[in-house]
Amino acid sequence: MKPVSLSLSILLAARGSAHFIVQYPESIGYSDIEEGTPPCGGFDITKRDPLIEFSVRGLSIALLSTHPESLWEFRAYLLNDTDHALYLVPPIRQTGYGSFCLPQLLGPADWVGEEGVVQISQKATDGQLFQVRRLMFVS
Repeated sequence: MKPVSLSLSILLAARGSAHFIVQYPESIGYSDIEEGTPPCGGFDITKRDPLIEFSVRGLSIALLSTHPESLWEFRAYLLNDTDHALYLVPPIRQTGYGSFCLPQLLGPADWVGEEGVVQISQKATDGQLFQVRRLMFVS
């Protein structure tokens, strides 16, 4: 097991049983208790502002994991069709506590002008967890 940094130790103590934190772009909400509730970690995607732009050429995503091993999944949904997900990249495995960054998550080009969400899902030892960010797909 890797040693946990002092700042991560403080974060874990402050959050209690925190699972993962979306550092950028900020998620529509965080609830440690509801984070395991699909599809949005217990939040209603239709009532969250501000709406951010997601260029189909890429969006950076920064996360902080409090699990020793995670499987990340990144999906996109249109607000008018939340039953059908588009996987933006294949699942990504992370080992070790701490930061994880995707410098350029590409968006679907045929969704330009549509409102939607990016769902970030983490599969870890305590189950599957969810957070989302509402956005507008732009060119």
